Amino acid sequence: ETHRCKGSRHALSVLKKHGTGTLHVISNTGWVKYEYAKGIEIRTESDGIGIDIRGTIIWWTLPLKEE
Repeated sequence: ETHRCKGSRHALSVLKKHGTGTLHVISNTGWVKYEYAKGIEIRTESDGIGIDIRGTIIWWTLPLKEE
């Protein structure tokens, strides 16, 4: 459906604009993790989880102040 699968792209765009943090998306039978530091993507990982969770979980970590 055309209204589906937009949330992870929107979440990733927030992370890119923020420049630092992590985004984990667990959906159906797999997961992906994005890590950014100082505006640069430093790592992307993904894998399967072996079961269908029948949904999506989005977990963000965005620092609220500079370290």
